Amino acid sequence: MLGKELDYIELIKLSILENKFIFDEIQYTFCKIKDIKNTLKRIQNKGILDEIELFEIKNFAIQNNEIFKNYKRLNLNIDYIKFRDLDKIITLLDPDNLKLPTFQIYDSYSNELKKIRTIKSTIENEIFKESNEKKIQQLKAERLEIVVKEEKESLQIRKNISDELFNYIDDINQDIKVIGKLDFLIAKVNLAQKYGGIKPHINTKNQIYFKDVINPSMVELLLKENKTYMPISMDINKKITLISGANMGGKSVSMKNIELNLYLFQCGFYVFAK
Repeated sequence: MLGKELDYIELIKLSILENKFIFDEIQYTFCKIKDIKNTLKRIQNKGILDEIELFEIKNFAIQNNEIFKNYKRLNLNIDYIKFRDLDKIITLLDPDNLKLPTFQIYDSYSNELKKIRTIKSTIENEIFKESNEKKIQQLKAERLEIVVKEEKESLQIRKNISDELFNYIDDINQDIKVIGKLDFLIAKVNLAQKYGGIKPHINTKNQIYFKDVINPSMVELLLKENKTYMPISMDINKKITLISGANMGGKSVSMKNIELNLYLFQCGFYVFAK
């Protein structure tokens, strides 16, 4: 499993060299993804989403499909990166196929809603043209009744949409996880490229071998003070190894350096060594 993760990092690393523009597009789209976990909880609890929450779902589906589209262009075979198409959600939240990153309760959701809004628009035009104050007040009262009907119909539409979205909870949650995994995998590659990380070799000999291993944060700290960090090489192939030396000689720093890179390796990262 660990070896496979390191292979995937190498795969992404090589792919970035050939497809930098596509990866830039993917990472740019990552920035447009918002946290919709609370909205998903409301769907799972059979809550009625408001227009902002429906917009959040629509926006996520659009950005998700954009990432999915660009990922397919890379022709990578990473077993845990399996997107689910959210086109049905986009269609549900964009009934007029306007392809806009916005949301509203569209007239096309309900003939009754369209009729109510037409009447409301007619009354509003009459109010704008009317000069008689008594007549204006009468028209406003009529408009208020229409607005109440509009709100009631809009509420029913939002309930219907929320109920329909319940059917896609698993798909949305799956893609949230996949986006996180892809983002993390690319971040591992970016970290390795920034600090010169290399793919470690996994052995079965109970041996730890590093050549010129460094601690990137320590290197940057010393550079700010115009000092040079001394890389460490270490070959440990016994059960017990003693490290001795004078106080302030670097024993603790060396061990922390080894510990850091071993932990990175165990977590599926490249290590900072030659």
